[in-house]
Formats: sequence, structure tokens, C-alpha cells
Amino acid sequence: MTEPAIKAVQKAVGYALVLNDQQSYEDLGLVLMRLTREQRACLAWSCLITFECSRDDIYAIADSVLYQGEEDEYNDRTKTQTG
Repeated sequence: MTEPAIKAVQKAVGYALVLNDQQSYEDLGLVLMRLTREQRACLAWSCLITFECSRDDIYAIADSVLYQGEEDEYNDRTKTQTG
């Protein structure tokens, strides 16, 4: 990764944290695409391990991203899993 890409990611993370709104975090996702797949996976892992919650809660967080825009499928899967 080039130095300008690293600086862009650093700046975008700072802006998202300061502005703390949905649009800023969505925009951050676009900038994070400059990272490699492995780097993005490592960042995701680092964020997930900071949550003090159950494995089910972490799966729910991941599902909310993986099935974004597919609420019906997500709700059906959640109902099936929880009984």
C-alpha cells in the first residue's frame, strides 16, 4: 500500500470519529477499500474483539453487515436460530 493511501485512511477514520454520523462511517468504508483485503479483515477483527458481548451478539453484528439490505432474509434466519 502506498503512503498516500495510508494517510487517506488515517484522515477518514479521524473524520468519521469526529463527525460520528452514518454518512461519515459509510464514506469511511469507501476509503477503506484502498486497503488490502487482509488489512480490512484485520481491522474488522480488531473492532469485533473490543465488544464485550456474547458470540451470538458478534454474529448478529456481522450478519447486519453481511445481509445489509436483506432484512427479510436476516429476520428469517434470526428467528430460525433463536427458535
